[in-house]
Amino acid sequence: MFWIALALMMAECLAVDRDSLRIAAVREKIDSLCVRDPLFMQSVDISVGQMKLSELLRTVAQLNNVNLSVRDDFDCVVSCNFTRSRIDDLIVFLCREYRLDIEMYGNIVSIYRYEPLPEPVAPKNATVSPALIVRLSLCRISLSVPG
Repeated sequence: MFWIALALMMAECLAVDRDSLRIAAVREKIDSLCVRDPLFMQSVDISVGQMKLSELLRTVAQLNNVNLSVRDDFDCVVSCNFTRSRIDDLIVFLCREYRLDIEMYGNIVSIYRYEPLPEPVAPKNATVSPALIVRLSLCRISLSVPG
């Protein structure tokens, strides 16, 4: 039971770390866009209840003359109240809250549902050849092979 709990905790830590890396990459893309197009650093005041995410982004884009596009048809419904929030912060926030990612095309931000890559699965009953063990040992790496 202990090992199962430990494995679940490690898997959750890896998922959180991967999510943090994804959000950091989103932030980096948005920051580089802000250098090229300062309109993304404008503040917005918007309050909506039960609005589709694509409509929210379209409204923000129209009111602030920025280019935002929702690529997929996932269109979740959101309720939010943003006061004096910068557009770049709003995009990063929405990416974190709704598991979204972005692509940049000049000053166009395309927003889409994040689909994580599947974890590689080690084949069952995998064997290690003796030649590989010798090569790895020469590299000062030690492996124990079940007998």
